[in-house]
Amino acid sequence: MEIHGTNDEVTLWKGDYENSFWGAYLSQQDLVKFWKSGLGLDEYERTKKSSGKIIQHRYWTRCDNTEFRHVEIQGFGHDWPSNIGNSHSTALVIWKFF
Repeated sequence: MEIHGTNDEVTLWKGDYENSFWGAYLSQQDLVKFWKSGLGLDEYERTKKSSGKIIQHRYWTRCDNTEFRHVEIQGFGHDWPSNIGNSHSTALVIWKFF
């Protein structure tokens, strides 16, 4: 499961392939491709708006209940969102996922 704001200035949305301090890391687009391809997952996608921000939930699953979930919060930075587009807290959504 990955929850990421598009305006994150610490862990950049577009990745940082030349980061010499923490080490290089993938863009969110490449991260999704990596997990989707590596786990052989099919895509189901939905988009919804919450609290004035666009929150896009993407789910990739396999018949054996293997799942990768990516939550994109447009305009959000490197913060803990109180919720991710539903009435449940982000912590509860993560807890239920795992």
